[in-house]
Amino acid sequence: MGDKFAFFAINLIQDVNVIWPLATLAHHDLNLNVGFLLSRRFTIADGTGRWLNEIFELASRCHAKVYIFDTIFEAASVLSGKSGIVVAASESNLAAHRETHDLFRALPPGFTSLTLQHGFEGVGFLHSREHDEAHGTHIRFSANIVCSWLDPQYQRSMLPSQRPKLFVTGPGSLLNLPNAVPKRSSTGLVCENLHSTRFKANAGAVGDFVENFQNFCRRVAEDGRNVALRPHPAGQFTVKNNLQLPKNTSINNAPMYKVDLRQYAYGISAASSVIFDMVLARIPVAVWVDKNAAMDASVYAGLTTVTTSEDWIQFARDAIRSPETFLKIQDDFLKKYDFALDASGVRERFKAVFRAAATAAQAQHKVDRAERPILAVISHKRPEMEALLAEAIPRDILRDGDASLEIASLSPVRRSFGSRLTPDVLAAWLNTRLAMTGAKSLITSEPAVDRLAFEASVRAAQDNDIPLAVYLEAPEGDKTIRFQPDDLGDVDIACGPRKRLASLRPQLEERSVSIHILDNHSAAGQTTLPRLVSRNGRSAFAGAKSLLKALTRRVSRQRVLIAAPNFLPTLQLSFVKPFATRDGSELFSYQIVTEADMAQLAKKGKSQDEIRDWLAEEISSFSPDIILFCRYGGPHEDLFINYASQNNIPSVYHIDDDLLNVPASIGEKKAQIHNAPERLQSLRRAMESSDLVYCSTEKLKSQLIALGIRTPIRAGEIYCPGQIIAPATLRQPQRIGYMASADHAQNLAMILPAVIQLLRRHPSVIFELFGSIPCPPELLEFGDQIQTSPPIRNYENFLEEFAKREWDVGICPLKPIPFNMMKANTKWVEYTSIGTAVIASRGTVYDGCCADGCGILAEAPHEWLAAFEMLLQPEVRYAQVHRAQKKLAEDYTVARLLDQVVSVFDEARMLRLDRTKRIAS
Repeated sequence: MGDKFAFFAINLIQDVNVIWPLATLAHHDLNLNVGFLLSRRFTIADGTGRWLNEIFELASRCHAKVYIFDTIFEAASVLSGKSGIVVAASESNLAAHRETHDLFRALPPGFTSLTLQHGFEGVGFLHSREHDEAHGTHIRFSANIVCSWLDPQYQRSMLPSQRPKLFVTGPGSLLNLPNAVPKRSSTGLVCENLHSTRFKANAGAVGDFVENFQNFCRRVAEDGRNVALRPHPAGQFTVKNNLQLPKNTSINNAPMYKVDLRQYAYGISAASSVIFDMVLARIPVAVWVDKNAAMDASVYAGLTTVTTSEDWIQFARDAIRSPETFLKIQDDFLKKYDFALDASGVRERFKAVFRAAATAAQAQHKVDRAERPILAVISHKRPEMEALLAEAIPRDILRDGDASLEIASLSPVRRSFGSRLTPDVLAAWLNTRLAMTGAKSLITSEPAVDRLAFEASVRAAQDNDIPLAVYLEAPEGDKTIRFQPDDLGDVDIACGPRKRLASLRPQLEERSVSIHILDNHSAAGQTTLPRLVSRNGRSAFAGAKSLLKALTRRVSRQRVLIAAPNFLPTLQLSFVKPFATRDGSELFSYQIVTEADMAQLAKKGKSQDEIRDWLAEEISSFSPDIILFCRYGGPHEDLFINYASQNNIPSVYHIDDDLLNVPASIGEKKAQIHNAPERLQSLRRAMESSDLVYCSTEKLKSQLIALGIRTPIRAGEIYCPGQIIAPATLRQPQRIGYMASADHAQNLAMILPAVIQLLRRHPSVIFELFGSIPCPPELLEFGDQIQTSPPIRNYENFLEEFAKREWDVGICPLKPIPFNMMKANTKWVEYTSIGTAVIASRGTVYDGCCADGCGILAEAPHEWLAAFEMLLQPEVRYAQVHRAQKKLAEDYTVARLLDQVVSVFDEARMLRLDRTKRIAS
């Protein structure tokens, strides 16, 4: 389905929570091209820019483009010539949904439209009395398909005319459930939706709720416990009204897809869909009912209710003491409505409806343009600048239809966004202009744009895989010289006077920037812009033709097919992260095929022959330029090997552990899996059939040579890149941690005596385990001094959460067994990134990175204890982190890793060429 699109139209703040898991599903599970259409209503409502940033983060994960539209015509222009599905989290004939409703009515013929029940009591699905009074009872949808949480019999507010559109998927929130169960705290969660229709229809209810909440928090404080308050993502009543919170109360304002509700002891809310989220998280839940019982909460009948603050505190105490009582009540509530709650079933139903909708949408006929449209970008609307840009292309070319020029002034979007304006926002706005005009290239000039607009132009060109040209002003106009060689590395074409380009030529050629000398000028005001003429000035037509050809020449990217066990951290660190950079996305496109994908097909009853056929089709349809094995030892490795051989493309095997000799000491089950004869045979065959083995350390390279691997082997100088997330700060150290998986238990056991002595000496010190590593029973005596946090599979999410721990010291113990001697220094990089000082085992890979005072090396338990004591001194800890972060910033950059990967692929290509020549001779 690689030629089909899934566009998500986002109109309300709360839409973001709903579409997040579905966009991820469309990209990862269905291989749809994802795009986001942001309405003007959404961008205005997002007053801080916080939700825009969430969309840009999601777009990065889905390799998607973002478009900002003011009119339905603009949105439809983005969709023109494409086919697939358009999804809206909120769409109906209500005024608040006008943008998505009108868009669905004006969709081009190549798209199927789909809307979602975004809450338990969604408009047009299941109303409260207040919904009926506020919105009426005749809610209609423009969508072709309406996805529902519940069977039609429970959707009592749905009109008969709309029921044929209904497809029961179950709640989309089930697509985003975390795997690991967090440690449940004694903190309770209170959710407010005080802006809602229910409260607006019942005078006095807001004050009633707030009074109960504040009294409740004070009573909870008497019990020595805390409360978290969660405002509605769009309403934000308590934030906007600056509600004074008791000291034991904090605000949880994170997007729901980034919150694990299972960490809370209980939840309390007025009637709202968040009640369902909390029930789904299996925490005790109470529904707040106002003292007059005026608000309609009938759909939640059967759940526990509270009214007064005395009710609240009694519920909280009972929930902590006996949660099972409430969970039984909540299970009965779910059974009453016959909810579809099997997460895998919900995923399959969403995949089925998305796949069917995308397949049903017929491809639109795309009209080929005779001319080559060019979009010229200027920061502000200035008539003289527009005239100059118009002069850039000779009129005879425009008259002959060979090219057309469209001018995009960024003034309107600047006025709309004000202080929220970022290069991402400008690029999204330019994406829409490019879609409307059909432009296949961008051009701007140094006098015409400021740095923000220039950076946005670069991003828009990269988003759309089109060339960007910039005209550089003559050196005499110092005021207009804004760009230095480093700024121009992402430009495809630099044009301008000979004098200016002469000084830049070496740096521009090094960055593969095409140079066009344009000496002829036509004056207009105080600023000049050249006509696009030939170097000798004799033929304006020929010179412009040359530049137009350069502008419309597309940059080809290497297509990398990656075979891996799953979406493991090694893959994310070593390849996905550098590929996601601006330079990396220009150089590479990639697709990942995993053993987990094949196992999932097997679970669905597919035979091995059917799985082989599926895999062969995946490889062939992607048509890779290079094949990369990442720790791969799974089935059907011969399909990858044969494809590389038959199509004469290079292959690389990437490895970061001695997977040919996995010891039982790291975990018996894990060792059994890795040492299975069929796995070892597959792994070795893939490694020896590759053109190059790319390994993480020199010691691992030596080990592979000793094991008889005959393929050329290259060890990387850098394995894990890093960037400073939390700079070094001077503070009193009190949190020490170990981030590790379960197979590192033996390493922790080695230094456990030092940890125990430290905790006994310093009762205020916290020791935290982050990951799947189990807590040793020897540490149970320390009670609240010991904390644990579950693993996070997505690497970017992991770093964000890791930084929030604010560890003062992180440990890297390695038991001196051969397997550990091959390890990379990943933990040092990650600890240093988040401003954490490091203690590591001496005689390991950490010797190098900890040198020069960038970490403390220890061996015996008494050395570890001495290191702990040393780093409890604020100045000592701060100085170490400061030195380490300087080394990180200089030696462990993503750019350096990308250069290394490019070099590895180039070397593999040369080795493949040599192999081909030897065979031919």
